[in-house]
Amino acid sequence: MKAVRLFQFREELKESEIDTPKPRGKQVLLRVRGAGVCHTDLSIREGRFALKHMMKLPVTLGHEIAGVVDEVGEEVYEISRGENVVVYPWIGVDEACVYCRMGEEQHCDKPGWLGFISDGGYAEYVLVPHYRYVYRTRLDPAIASTLSCSGITAFRAFKEANLRPHETLLVVGAGGGLGTLAVGIAKARGCPKVIAVDIGEEKLKLAEEAGADHVLSGDRDTVSEEILELTEGKRGVEAVLDFVGSKSTFRVYSRILAKMGRYVKVGTMGETPDFQYPLLTQRAVRIIGTLVGNREDMLQVLKMVEAGLVKPRITKIKLEEVNEALNRLERGNISGRQVVTLA
Repeated sequence: MKAVRLFQFREELKESEIDTPKPRGKQVLLRVRGAGVCHTDLSIREGRFALKHMMKLPVTLGHEIAGVVDEVGEEVYEISRGENVVVYPWIGVDEACVYCRMGEEQHCDKPGWLGFISDGGYAEYVLVPHYRYVYRTRLDPAIASTLSCSGITAFRAFKEANLRPHETLLVVGAGGGLGTLAVGIAKARGCPKVIAVDIGEEKLKLAEEAGADHVLSGDRDTVSEEILELTEGKRGVEAVLDFVGSKSTFRVYSRILAKMGRYVKVGTMGETPDFQYPLLTQRAVRIIGTLVGNREDMLQVLKMVEAGLVKPRITKIKLEEVNEALNRLERGNISGRQVVTLA
């Protein structure tokens, strides 16, 4: 089968012909129909991924995966060949660990993540180690694939913000793949005021289409004051979801948090922020980190998208275009989510 694989960090992925896996036991073999292109894949390619010491090269990247069940192992009875499914890739190998027992296996100390530790979705086929990680769906595979990471990451970030019914949410990086989903999820969950910040007309337009009540350009010197003007008594926003994670985004947007506000830093990308401890104590602000959601989050997001409450914004590409897709991510000139589609 054809696969696009990483052979060496800081080098482009290479197209290869490898053997098609044979499922055994509780395994499921999928014919890939959609594979989202995540910023984490860029981090891995460039050798900036924190867990790269656990990876064995070569490996097929791509952890946002949807497709059709092609074959199942002899112990699989719950799912059948020909069914359309989406994959939860954040697999914990040590089921006895405290995080797996908590239902948070994405934090397992022995991860078996697809597209990282084992081969992922930038290929014609992918082997899923257990049928419990595949979910039936009627969605277009290109749409469904984005839920495996960007969807559940955005959903978990919104949960961590713990918004009350009257509170205002600020989404930083609102025109990207995660940001647009976060805006849509927030509105679907009843958030009364979502302020979206990004740079570039196309990204701001996507954030507005996703449901943002106000869209502001982050490259204006007056953006902080503009945000404060949109809040009651200019007291600031109650929560920030930061999908950029740069020193400048933290410096600017942590200062417009209301007292007792929550600043949620999302995902694997970002820089070490500079902050003053009085921000935490005198204003009772909380800084929260979140990586990705669990399997229950996956079910919740899947239901929301299938019900039409949230609409991922995607651009379809070919398998051989993965490197250029990653390069576009590095340049920052992509809106929404790029998705590899295979016939």
